[in-house]
Amino acid sequence: MPRIKNHNFVTFNDGVLQICKLEERKIVETKMDRVRYGNMTVGVRRFWDAKVVGNEIEKTIAIQTVPNISRMDLILIDQRQFKIEQIQEKFDQKPPYLLLSLSASPITYRDVR
Repeated sequence: MPRIKNHNFVTFNDGVLQICKLEERKIVETKMDRVRYGNMTVGVRRFWDAKVVGNEIEKTIAIQTVPNISRMDLILIDQRQFKIEQIQEKFDQKPPYLLLSLSASPITYRDVR
């Protein structure tokens, strides 16, 4: 019997990240630790639309749906700081996930946790 490929299944096996809360150019709290993520393709349209308004999308990642995440948070991946440019909720996939567009943080935030 032939297997049906499920193209709508998303995996989170490319690494782990931290979601951190910022206040006055400082990292003050870890909102969530060891959140698994999956790398996604940065589409041509997403890349150029961001470039037009002065942003540069460096990474697009998928994470499991988590509560209380906002664009004001900071993402730490392998000690690199990323600013969240966009959060998209994807409920038409299995499992539902959040698609985050990230850019390199223009400011290096001091860690006071």
